[in-house]
Formats: sequence, structure tokens, C-alpha cells
Amino acid sequence: MNADISDLVALVYRTDWQQVSLSARISQTFDIRVARRLAERKAAELGKALGPWQGAWRLPRIDVEDRGPVQSERSVLTARGGRYRVQQGDASVVVCDGEQRWHISGGEAHRGLGRVPGRDFCGLLTPQWLVACYDLQVTGSAVADGRPAIQVTGTPRAASAKRRGAYQLLDRVEVLVDAELGVLLRSRQIFEGQTRESAELRDLVIDPPEAGTAGLFAPPPDVPHAADEEPFADYHPPDGIGWQVAGAAASAAATAVGFAIRHAPRRKLVWPTEDEEPDMPADAVLAPEDWKHHQPPDGRIVNLLHGTNRVGPALTAEVHEWVDVRPLMQKLKMIQDKMPAPLEGVFGPDAVWDAFAERAAEDGGGHRVARLAVEFPGHYRLDYLSGDWNKPYKAMACDGEHTTKLFDDRVATGPVKRLDANLASVLDPAWLLSGWKLAVIGPARVAGRDGIVIRAVETATADNGADDLFAQADLVIDTELGVLLRLTTYVNDQPANRTELRKLRPLDDHTSFRIVAGPGIRSVADSGGPLADRNLPRPAEAVATAATVAAVGALAGAAAVTGWLDKHRARRDRR
Repeated sequence: MNADISDLVALVYRTDWQQVSLSARISQTFDIRVARRLAERKAAELGKALGPWQGAWRLPRIDVEDRGPVQSERSVLTARGGRYRVQQGDASVVVCDGEQRWHISGGEAHRGLGRVPGRDFCGLLTPQWLVACYDLQVTGSAVADGRPAIQVTGTPRAASAKRRGAYQLLDRVEVLVDAELGVLLRSRQIFEGQTRESAELRDLVIDPPEAGTAGLFAPPPDVPHAADEEPFADYHPPDGIGWQVAGAAASAAATAVGFAIRHAPRRKLVWPTEDEEPDMPADAVLAPEDWKHHQPPDGRIVNLLHGTNRVGPALTAEVHEWVDVRPLMQKLKMIQDKMPAPLEGVFGPDAVWDAFAERAAEDGGGHRVARLAVEFPGHYRLDYLSGDWNKPYKAMACDGEHTTKLFDDRVATGPVKRLDANLASVLDPAWLLSGWKLAVIGPARVAGRDGIVIRAVETATADNGADDLFAQADLVIDTELGVLLRLTTYVNDQPANRTELRKLRPLDDHTSFRIVAGPGIRSVADSGGPLADRNLPRPAEAVATAATVAAVGALAGAAAVTGWLDKHRARRDRR
């Protein structure tokens, strides 16, 4: 079987388990020892970003050497309309009738949020993660369980900023794609030459008779429904003299930090007062409300987003970005206000929160411009031309081995730093192929280049009416280069960020991705830590350190909330 990579990408993207009735068994093997090494690698990368606080991200010591791979098996039944049933032994059953999702265990049925399956399918029936996160190569053909399949190897994409998870650290994934359905018959994750996780779809039957039995997709009548859990009902704030002292210290620190935020001097902006585009463009509005009636992307556009058979971008461009933080601050304040009493202030002490809100409402955001040169993978240069980029340096470059930054008085050389996530998502839009519903609105021209307008809504939002941050976006993809000429993200239907690429040109052969110190400019080492750019004197560094520790504490509280929400909401099946 000779499979064209373009056809494969389109096949995998179009796969929709909600439109297929099938039954199968899923066998899964998970090696905790390999997973532990992968987690340690991820923690080490986070530690490098934190510099002197990297110890805060070290994983607790757990003896896993005596644990071998864990095997499990579950049966899966799906029916058209988004109905499914997943049963693992006699202990656990997950059912969905197309509207509600239930987890049955312990003699009770617990209702979940939404209907999007989580890890129940092990990513086999929801294979879009493959085209969103990996560059693909067809390595052959096979027959698995009597079904023709395509052998594919995937290596992590160079950019894929929207999927910054452990997958980027994998060596590769090896999968078998069903040549007819596009589902994965087999998946294997390789890390440091060993299998971290594998899953296999067996005994696959299309249109099984049991798919017509409605009762299989709802809790049995004799199973009592557990009352909807009161959010954080079992949470009790820490007590004791230690926590009281810590709370008093945090309150004092919050007051001080809040004062500093309110009264900190405004940065001297480079942008001249005659800026002709200071405000968010008037056309930064959501695509038509009837976007669901527009056609989904065809195979050509899917491959354009994926970058099939195309070498990574090598170009120069002028980056224009508009930021309005007010919609985001309003949204986060709404979330904070809805928190139950035991968790008031979990996103940070009110003194800090209120200060941020006041400063955000005052500053609002603005228009900024930079010049970008990029050659994937790993080579880029950014010169900040105007506007408030919130950077203490004038330019930054990465040659794949080191990152150099140009300050007024020095050039700092440090470890490799990834390209800004927002810019990476513009240069490599494959992240839109998983977890988002796309609708093609029509043609457009941006800065003299032809493009296609696409409306993107996160799957959970489109299917369940969820209210996530940054769950809606409009974009214009360049029909030649496959980069996004424009990306606008929204909060509460209000534009919060808009990025445009203008003056696109092929990369000059003489472009340098390393900044060299000129006359009168000293060369220094850069640790890569969060305060390395600030060049602070010791007293100021001490204050900044205290503020950072307080911020980490607030983030820890936010992480606790996120963990609870992640546990109680519909989990998205992503790699």
C-alpha cells in the first residue's frame, strides 16, 4: 500500500468517532519507570527557566525501580451522535448519551461536565493529536487484526507552542493508522529508546448490533445518581501557628507588592507619539455568528495548516501586535469572585490582585512592532522596534546553540531559549488541528498577501458551551507559506491579542542569528533565570526575589484550583 502523506494527514484529521458505531478492546501498557525519567526531564527544563529557584520544580523521590510496566484493558462501544461506553473490568464504567457523561463506580453514577471523552480512548479514536504535534513519515504498510493499516513514524514538531507538554521530549511515536477509518490501531511512545506507553485497538467491529441499545449509554436505572458535588466542599484552609505566621507574612508582602505595582514607574516606551495604529484594529471582531454553517477545512487547507511536505519557514517579517489586557483581567476577576469562601484569594492575595487590576485598567495594552528573522528549526532573531514589549533588552537571537541578548551596555550569552509561544503559534499553525473546531469563512488579503479566513473554537467550547479563556480565535493563513498572516484571540468575545505579519520576505543568506558585542559593549554570561535580564543591585534583587516567591505561592494556589477543575470537568483527549 503506497500512502501519500497528504492523504494521510487529511484522513487522520477527518476522523470523527462521533459519526461511527464500533466496538473494540483497548489494551494499554504503561511503564512508570520510563514515565518517571520523562517527568524528571520536564522538571529539569522548568528548573532551567527558573534559575536559582529550580529546586522548587524537583520531583519528590519515589522508588519506581521495582515496578514493571502496568497493563490494563478496557472495552469500548461507540454509537453515532457522540454516544459511547467504556468499561474497565467490573470496577469502572464511563457512559455518555451524547449530552451527559457519567462515571459509574462504587455503586453510584457521578455526572461529569460536558461530553468530551478524556483519556478513555487512549488517543486511538481521537488521533488528531498526531497531525497537530508531529512531523509524519510513512514507513510502510501492514495488516492489523485483519484490517489494512499504514505504518507511520512521528517526530515532535519544531515549534508547536500550543502543545508544550511531555510529547516534545519523546524521541518519536510509532503508530498504525487504519487505512479506512483513520483511527489508530496501535500507538507507541518512545523515550530514550524505551517504550513509555503503548496502546492497541483489537477486535474492531463496525456497526455492532449492541450500538442500537440506548440503555448501554446511560447509567442503569437501579444505580443511584450521586448528588452533584459542591465545589471544594471537602476543602479546609490550613490551620496552626505556622500557617498563621505564614499568612501574616504573605499579607504584609502582598500589601508591599501591591503598592509597588501601583506606583512602579512606567517604562519609557520606544513607540513615537505619532503612531498611526495605537488601538486594536476596528475589524478585530468575531467571525459571523453562523460560523457553524460554514464548511470545515478541506484536505488542501488541512495540509496547509500541517505544513505537509514543506520545510519550516525561513523568512523575515515585520511583527505587529496589539494587546488589550482588560478583557482578560475582567474575566479572571469574575472567576475570582465566583470562588467559594474557603478559596478566596487563591489566585493571590487581594492586595496584589486589586493592584494588577487597577494597573491593567490604567495601562490597557497597546501596539508594538518587532522585526523577525527565522529559520526552523531553532534559529531566530527578534529586534524590538517600537511599543512596550516588556523587555529590558533591544534584541534577542538564537543560533540553535546559544541565545544572545542585546542590552544598552552589554550582550548576554546564555542557554537556548524557545521562540516566544505566540510567535511560534503563528509560524506553525498545526496546533489548530487538535482540540479546535475550524470553519472556513472565505478569502482575504493581509499586507498584500493572499490568505484564507478561518474561525477556530475550542472543541469543549463548541460542543458543550464551556466558557474557557482564549477559546475563540480568528485567523488568516497564507495560501503560499502556510504561516498565519493574522491571529486574533478573544476573551468574552472581546479581542485580547492580535498578531500580524507584514513585509514577508525570503530569509537573507547573510542573516546572523548571533548578536556580537560591538565597541563599548561588554560581553557577559546569562544564567537564563527570570531575573537575569534585570541587572539588579543586591538590595533590589532581594526584594524581587521575595516578590517572586510570593508569586510562586499564588501560582501554587491557582494550580490547586486547576487540578480540581481538571478532575471534575470533561478532559480533552490530547497528547
